[in-house]
Amino acid sequence: MPILIFVRLSIAGQESTVRAFQLQVVKWMEVLECHRVTGSDSFIVKARVVSVEHLERFLDKLGHYGTTSTSTVLSSPVQQRIITEKVIDDFHDGA
Repeated sequence: MPILIFVRLSIAGQESTVRAFQLQVVKWMEVLECHRVTGSDSFIVKARVVSVEHLERFLDKLGHYGTTSTSTVLSSPVQQRIITEKVIDDFHDGA
């Protein structure tokens, strides 16, 4: 069974490293989502690996670009939610 992970990647230094990572990450089939973010991290990567050995190899690839911090998903009480018009209207109405 695949292992779902979130990896925070911090890239320090040249903007060229960020661009190189962005070009490479789209090629990695483990990656489900990749987001450039604000704060101390540069990217948050959502990925699936099939084993601890696969996780280690994947983190080694990411480590070429910066420092990683990884969280393994144990369970997902809410897997995916769509923001509906009702949620938007309730927010604007102060509910």
